[in-house]
Amino acid sequence: GLGFTHKWNVSWTGDMMAYFSLAPEYRAYSLDKLIFSASSAFVEDYILPLTHEEFVYGKRSLLEKFAGLRSFFGFMMAFPGKKMSFMGCEFGQTSQWDYHSQLEWELLEDDAHEGAAHRATQACIADLNRVYAKNCPLWEDESNPQSFYWIDPGRTDPDIVSFARMDEEGDEVLVVCNFSNQPVRYRLGLPEEMTYTVIFDTDLERYGGSQTEENRKIPPVLREYGGFDQYAELDLAPYSVQYLRYDVQE
Repeated sequence: GLGFTHKWNVSWTGDMMAYFSLAPEYRAYSLDKLIFSASSAFVEDYILPLTHEEFVYGKRSLLEKFAGLRSFFGFMMAFPGKKMSFMGCEFGQTSQWDYHSQLEWELLEDDAHEGAAHRATQACIADLNRVYAKNCPLWEDESNPQSFYWIDPGRTDPDIVSFARMDEEGDEVLVVCNFSNQPVRYRLGLPEEMTYTVIFDTDLERYGGSQTEENRKIPPVLREYGGFDQYAELDLAPYSVQYLRYDVQE
């Protein structure tokens, strides 16, 4: 009766902090932290919270590697649930939060290499917000369990997961996450026999990554794979997330 409509999914936050704090070589052994979170994502109307609790009292910032931070946000924004990020995460603040002082805005003003990396990360998160708002499969029907399904929950490679988000009309955004520190040539099962477009890639050069080509077209390979009648071949950079869609909205 107090008017609250959503509940903080603190177990999701705990699982994500535990998983992403691991060195890449150990993440495969904790894949269940990613997979299990999807099984409970629709029990309540959830908010995925990053709060001050995660970044104070001797804890640290989210930043371990800039690419790792971008991949975390790429996964979070595509996962079912409303999003709540803590201030400073969006540009890779390096120290834990201290209420006695302001955010480390000077990181964005530094002309050295690290300053450019912080600005590039901020640009990535800003673009990610725009992609999220523009593509309704990422948010329109997220209280419905049918709006999410795994394409590959780490069966092919335990460091790579792929899933789909679906809106009320059945349009989909496909999400591929490489949480390893190695580049991977990956086969992604496609639900439609169509050419897909990579509408977002955390590894773009202007975000501090290595990929120079934006909005890449990915044609289908017409051969059964992973339970689908066709698949795509993707080059995944280390610590990267890609979103694909076949009906890009202008």
